[in-house]
Amino acid sequence: MSRHRCCICGTVRNCGKYLDNIFANIKIISKSFSDYTIILYVDASSDNTIAKLQHYQAINPRLTLIIN
Repeated sequence: MSRHRCCICGTVRNCGKYLDNIFANIKIISKSFSDYTIILYVDASSDNTIAKLQHYQAINPRLTLIIN
């Protein structure tokens, strides 16, 4: 396993229907690093984006949400 660290950052708005696939990709990517963190800036969404992110955050404490 690599000793490298990774920070996955992004912005999120109205993309609830894509988040399951994104989380699956993050899980695959994170296996390449010994340590990683996820920082997402969330703007006001009219779908289930925030609820899905908060659920994922409860499962993966490496996720930090910044909600506008």
